[in-house]
Amino acid sequence: MTIRVALLAAECEPWAKTGGLADVVDALARALGRLPEAGSELLAPVDVFLPRYRSVAVPPDARREPAITVADPRGGAPLEAGIVDVAADGYRLRLVDVPAAFDRDAYYDFPDDPWRFAVFCRVALAALERDGTPLDVLHVHDWHTGPALIERARGEAAGNPFFANMAVQVTLHNLAYHGWTGNDRLDQLGLRPGDPFAGGAEDLRADGARIIVQGSGHASLADPFRALAVANPGRVALIERFDREMARRIYAGADVFLMPSRFEPCGQGQMISLRYGTPPVVRRTGGLADSVIDEDANPGEGTGFVFEDATPAALVDAVARAAARRRRATDWAALQRRGMAVDFNWDTGSAPRYLDTYRRAIALRRGPGTA
Repeated sequence: MTIRVALLAAECEPWAKTGGLADVVDALARALGRLPEAGSELLAPVDVFLPRYRSVAVPPDARREPAITVADPRGGAPLEAGIVDVAADGYRLRLVDVPAAFDRDAYYDFPDDPWRFAVFCRVALAALERDGTPLDVLHVHDWHTGPALIERARGEAAGNPFFANMAVQVTLHNLAYHGWTGNDRLDQLGLRPGDPFAGGAEDLRADGARIIVQGSGHASLADPFRALAVANPGRVALIERFDREMARRIYAGADVFLMPSRFEPCGQGQMISLRYGTPPVVRRTGGLADSVIDEDANPGEGTGFVFEDATPAALVDAVARAAARRRRATDWAALQRRGMAVDFNWDTGSAPRYLDTYRRAIALRRGPGTA
């Protein structure tokens, strides 16, 4: 069996280098090419994709592949890119030639860096797909190749067979460089800023819901709710403060508790609402996915309502499902009872499990028979 591997990186010695990233990429690619046959597996020479910066010297014997056209991540006209093959020491260097992105005096620190490296990743993946040989491992290096993960996720979601069995390995060489991309530049990656944690509130209000929001946070989060509360004082309330007593009254008095988190390591809100008999509506992320069972997907076993996409439409749909179940009094009462019966008690749940991990840690450290 032949394993096909491709590396994507912003630097590779000796062609483009500012630091250790270039050294590692070149050394790794050369070492992989020297590996002997291991059993029935033979590691094929790897492809290393690198932007063709202005300073990259192309040898006269380099081979230019047919041009490849990809969609512009920013939504503009399609981009035509060249791929230049350069013979390296034990691997194949493939330079991604897009002058608009890389024919510049430096490698980094341009306002359109997200777009430049999104183009790089998009062209590299398109070239690999055009080769016609399945790729087993895509090895991406540092933040510059992060857009490749976006493209892989899109391709997999679209059912593209090229991405079906592709494994992805990410190596971060320097945590000091994050490649932060603000909301105002997400369009360069082919993304758009997320719809507002409030985008569905107006639809819910229009459907007859009364909405209570308590908490404080960034103005971009609070302002839309504040505007709704001012415009609809009888239907929407915003309580911008920490108030433990008020929070408990909301848990107890609401029909459903909304927790549409984009990111949530664990969360206690849904646990509290379950205890109060207020079924939660949550997004399937982090601890919310672990602690709430969707009633529609598991009839008679659910404890709340779970949705996938971090969009207002998905939230509104989940609330609609909860409202439909609320109109069936017997089913709703059973849902409440199941939620109230879930055991999140530290004494019977988490603490004994932590004790088990302590015993395992001691045994691993000191050897068998010491726990």
